[in-house]
Amino acid sequence: MSLHLGIPKQISERRSKSPFVSKIGGIPAWLDPTHVPEALTCRHCKEVLTFLMQLYTPEEGDSYHRVVYLFTCRNNNCFKQKSYPGAQGLRCQLPQQNSIWEDLEESEWENGYLPSMKDGVTKNKQCAVCGFKGTFSCSKCRNVNYCSQKHQVHHWNIQDHRNRCEGVSQASTPATESKHGAVCDSSSSPSSSKSASNGKHSKWKNKSGLASITFQCHEVTCDEIYPEDEEFSDPKVEQEWKEKMKKTKDLESEEYENTQTGVDEAFLKFQQKLSMNPKQVLRYTRTC
Repeated sequence: MSLHLGIPKQISERRSKSPFVSKIGGIPAWLDPTHVPEALTCRHCKEVLTFLMQLYTPEEGDSYHRVVYLFTCRNNNCFKQKSYPGAQGLRCQLPQQNSIWEDLEESEWENGYLPSMKDGVTKNKQCAVCGFKGTFSCSKCRNVNYCSQKHQVHHWNIQDHRNRCEGVSQASTPATESKHGAVCDSSSSPSSSKSASNGKHSKWKNKSGLASITFQCHEVTCDEIYPEDEEFSDPKVEQEWKEKMKKTKDLESEEYENTQTGVDEAFLKFQQKLSMNPKQVLRYTRTC
């Protein structure tokens, strides 16, 4: 059974908006933009989940176009819970012949072309911050959509919509700074006093710099290998790993010989696989 090893690289704006490209970070590019899902929330802290990765894994038949989407909570405490960790996944698939995307020849795929959307397709509105369904829009320009007031405030202050909004006269919107360091606009509606002064929101923009809801976007290129053929890309790293394994086994025999606690062999094996190619961000195989 083959394994797909994903390595990150820089991504162009055009490719970042295509569902036929595997990527990490940014916002999801939906394979079916006519049915954008409502925002997924963490079952513990109830915050909207952050997009982590999309993986384009085409197959034959009805799942010719197949994309797996992964979302995660940014609150580390939610992963310490015993049930329902702060992550969720979605899958979308379409047949080769569908009503949304133009079909490409195999040679076009090989030359790096990406399918274009067919004329007349009506896309759902997306939140400019998280990519989920946008249920309301900017009250000034009506050109940008959001899933919540929190994301509207974030987009206004952190992603600089306040300076790009076509419905705002810059001369009439002086900026002020709240007591928490969050940049607010004294004459605009998106940032209410509650949103601007709440301590939870002060991490968005403060005197030490910016904090973003999304992860930095990179394309993920996948190389197909066979696990039994996987080897270290750097001989020096391989030697260091062998020495580490020897020390670990010696430690285990000395400190744990009279106890029921031992070294986590599965975790050590996982570490070894990561050490073989430190740049990898994805290990993917389809088992069913």
